[in-house]
Amino acid sequence: IEFLLNIANSIDKGKLAYQYVADGCLEHDERKTYFEKRVAIYDLVFETLIKIDELASSNTDYGNTTSGGVTNGNELTKLREESYKTALNYNDKLFHYQLYDWLVSQNAQQKLLQLDTDFILPYLQEKSRNSLDISNLLWVYQSKRSNFFSAAQILYSLAVSDFDIKLDQRIEYLSRANGFCNSVCPPSQRQQMIQLAGLIQEIFDVAAAQDDILSLVKNDSRVDVDSRTELVNQLDGKILPVSDLFNDFADPLGYYEICLVIFKISDFRNSDEIMSKWLELFDSLKSEISSNSNDLSPED
Repeated sequence: IEFLLNIANSIDKGKLAYQYVADGCLEHDERKTYFEKRVAIYDLVFETLIKIDELASSNTDYGNTTSGGVTNGNELTKLREESYKTALNYNDKLFHYQLYDWLVSQNAQQKLLQLDTDFILPYLQEKSRNSLDISNLLWVYQSKRSNFFSAAQILYSLAVSDFDIKLDQRIEYLSRANGFCNSVCPPSQRQQMIQLAGLIQEIFDVAAAQDDILSLVKNDSRVDVDSRTELVNQLDGKILPVSDLFNDFADPLGYYEICLVIFKISDFRNSDEIMSKWLELFDSLKSEISSNSNDLSPED
């Protein structure tokens, strides 16, 4: 493994492959050749690691002590540990990034959480910008290392992100983030943690109101099936501005209790409008009670 990685660096002493990646991996970039040569060698390293994993996980006896062969599972396990240690301690950023990509491609991304190299955190931070799966790994990675403020920041960002995430998952992110904000942190981060907790609570209140509207819409028999589906699609995703929740959903659909909740979380102070919604709520309750009374038979 070390021999292969040394070869990869010796054929690209000017680190042209690094420059090729940094400049966006353009198709007709002449430096692409150096990148491909490096990757071809890296693939040999990955094949070696796969073979070692297969050997270590097998119970078959390989070779014998007189011929220098590996004779038992303990030695194979030790060989695997030393092999991965050699790879993970090698100072080659491009190799590490390719290795991590390879682990992800093998559905072994959970192994990234166990790594403690100089390159794993930058890798997760860079890849998380365009990957929900890596973003989830990143906040778990930070929390496992007691970096609770960073974990809370990542979760908050996910909750308000453009990723395709259902509303209940966004609410879960906010709940976890709030929990991290209540965790122990360095004194220097305490004020930032308090401010972040405030932001999380504000958006959580909005998300909760949106979730209430979503639940009502799903069971609202007044709305036809097609319109209901469209409303659910709009609500079961990004957390919407509180003004949209009021103007586009709660008020037109006559969800007066939600309207009053929105007044509270948005600190709305127009007393006439607030009183008007209370009266509409009372009128709707009277109509409902009257309707239920008329539906009762004498025997009831």
